[in-house]
Amino acid sequence: MGDSQKMKQLIKKLTKEEFRIPDEANVIKLRELNIPDYFVDFVIDFEPVRRTFIGNVRLLPIAEIIEENKDYVPGADVYPLGFTVFASTITGDAFCFHMNANNKLNEHDIYLVSHEELFENKDANFVISKSDFVTDSFVNLIEENIRIEEEDT
Repeated sequence: MGDSQKMKQLIKKLTKEEFRIPDEANVIKLRELNIPDYFVDFVIDFEPVRRTFIGNVRLLPIAEIIEENKDYVPGADVYPLGFTVFASTITGDAFCFHMNANNKLNEHDIYLVSHEELFENKDANFVISKSDFVTDSFVNLIEENIRIEEEDT
């Protein structure tokens, strides 16, 4: 798919949800999270008004992304270890960018981190060992879940 505008239009069509341009103060808070610029760029003109599913990925409003990384597990436990929550599943597991390592695509690997595992006082290697590697690209994650959504409609 590749074209982000086309991808965003398809998400809007498939989910029938509302999206908005976020408040600048929230964008600043999001950038302070140490989250990839390519994700911030995606959210700048495409923030969901409420939790929005695309396939198995629940896209979150910026305020909830911040809360997930600061106040809730697993985000609050894994964020100091270099894993930044940006989305979730219906069961509360967290999709995280592994911010301490760029991959061959010059992006950050994405892991699905369980909300049932205890990560407090652990290290990044422990998080990786207890989490599922999902993909090496945010665009790949969204495109795969667009396919899932299309199959379900």
